[in-house]
Amino acid sequence: MKQSQIRVWLAAALTMLAVGCGGGAQVTAPITNIDSRLAVTGEGDFEEVMAEAEAHWANRTDQAELEAAIAAWERAITLETPGDRRTDLYPVLVSLSRANYFLADGHIRFASGADTEDRMKATFYQGVEWGRLAMAVNNQEWNRALLYETPIAEAVQLTTPSDMPAMYWYSTNMGKWALLDGVATILAYKDDIAAIMTRLAEMDRSFFYGASDRYFGAYWTKLPMGNPDLERARGHFEAAIAQEPNYFSTRVLFAEEYATRTQNRELFVEQLEYVLNTDPATLPDVAPENMAEQRKAQLLMDEIDEYFR
Repeated sequence: MKQSQIRVWLAAALTMLAVGCGGGAQVTAPITNIDSRLAVTGEGDFEEVMAEAEAHWANRTDQAELEAAIAAWERAITLETPGDRRTDLYPVLVSLSRANYFLADGHIRFASGADTEDRMKATFYQGVEWGRLAMAVNNQEWNRALLYETPIAEAVQLTTPSDMPAMYWYSTNMGKWALLDGVATILAYKDDIAAIMTRLAEMDRSFFYGASDRYFGAYWTKLPMGNPDLERARGHFEAAIAQEPNYFSTRVLFAEEYATRTQNRELFVEQLEYVLNTDPATLPDVAPENMAEQRKAQLLMDEIDEYFR
């Protein structure tokens, strides 16, 4: 896709960190059937299945291993847990939200085929739903507020630091899903996503390698429509990099979103060469994610002349 085409689409779509299956989906609705969704319906040892899931997750650079981890976590939800059920299942739900995000963003996106975007959208949507359930399971006040139709911008003030993992994966999946679903979906949820990210920043700006600054770097590159705040965007990207220079997603977004928008070829090359020339295992916990970002970086470098004339 040519640079001009990319810009038309991105501007029209009001892109953020990434975003898309509207079709009547209510991804910010409360959950009224939590107990039935967490009911014990399977047989097996919860801790053994959890260990199996973690072993597969450790090898998530392989798509089959990642899918096996997801299947194991889904099975774990059906099993009797050793302690309080909601407490035990909350991290499982967060893991499912995160794993679906990586399946879409770190694997499916690189697939060839006419159905790639549809598969990504469906997988991000699964990530949204697991994140939404995680939020409801961990914070009854949040879910109750939504039941009373409290706006997300207000309800989010009821969240606590223990909610942060669910908040992040819920909202970042929502953003990716919304972009793929279209302009109407982005317009419907962009303020809710921003409210969640703002609250995340209030509680811990450094969470997940500067997640909120990374998000708002992309946000202010695109919004408000037709009048982006590029100085503010750059400040957020640089703040995220300062917090963790070796989380490659920040640098890839800085190059793809900001450097192309400002036609700063030097910055584009600088950020992507850093990603390509740095050991992804510098951050061992996210080495697979960093490897996926290196693939993105190489694709961007291969198309550099499409972005800069």
